[in-house]
Amino acid sequence: MTVNAANWPNAKEYFAKLATGLADEPGRTAFLYTQSQIRESDDAQKLYIGRAGSGGIEFVFCRGEKGVWAYYPIDDELRMLAEDVSDFIEGWRTDTIKV
Repeated sequence: MTVNAANWPNAKEYFAKLATGLADEPGRTAFLYTQSQIRESDDAQKLYIGRAGSGGIEFVFCRGEKGVWAYYPIDDELRMLAEDVSDFIEGWRTDTIKV
């Protein structure tokens, strides 16, 4: 599925800078998906942009909301992690953001 960046203004920074994905360290699992891996939820309210690596937890943008969120599929819950992608990356890499 191809995601139209114009439909996700709150993900502008992701599309501009991070569409090639991002890993914690070279050779490790990517925590941000490449643009070809991102997808919208069935109801088109979430844009899945990465994963935590355990528990099926994924990182998402929520339509009409600021920030990067963690989506917990087992509980069908969302939790805001950071105000923007840059803060999210910094927090994830410095371990100040945990899921």
